[in-house]
Amino acid sequence: MSNTAKNEGIIQHGGTINAEQLAVGRYAMISGTVTKTIGQLQESDASEALKLAELLKELQTAIEAEANLTQEDKAEALEQVKVLAEVGQESKEGVMQKTAKKAITMLRGTISVLPTTASLVEACSKLLPLITKLFGLG
Repeated sequence: MSNTAKNEGIIQHGGTINAEQLAVGRYAMISGTVTKTIGQLQESDASEALKLAELLKELQTAIEAEANLTQEDKAEALEQVKVLAEVGQESKEGVMQKTAKKAITMLRGTISVLPTTASLVEACSKLLPLITKLFGLG
C-alpha cells in the first residue's frame, strides 16, 4: 500500500501505517534533511552563514530534545529550521528576509503553546533573536 499524497516514498506491505508511525517516519526524514541542509550552509565562506549554521544546529538539537512536543510538532518545527538554512544560502535579500520572517513566526507559534519552563522555550528565547539579527530583521 502506498500513500503518496503527503508521505512520498513510504510503502507498507501487509498492513497499514498508523498516524504515530507516520509521524515518526516524517520526523526522521526531516531531521536528516535539516542536518544535510545545515551542512551545506556550513560549507559557505561567509562568516554570517557559518554563524547561522551554528545557531540552527543548536535550534535543531533543542527541538529534537523537547519532550513537550509530539513527533509531528517536532517535524513541523524542523521544517522551519530547514527553511532558514535554505534561505541562509540565498543571495536575494528581500526574498530571503520575507521567507525567514515567516519561518521564525512559525517557530514562535510552536513554542507559544509550550510551558515557559520547557527547554525549547529557553533555547528559542536565546537563539531566535540572534537568527533574526543575522537575517537583518531585528
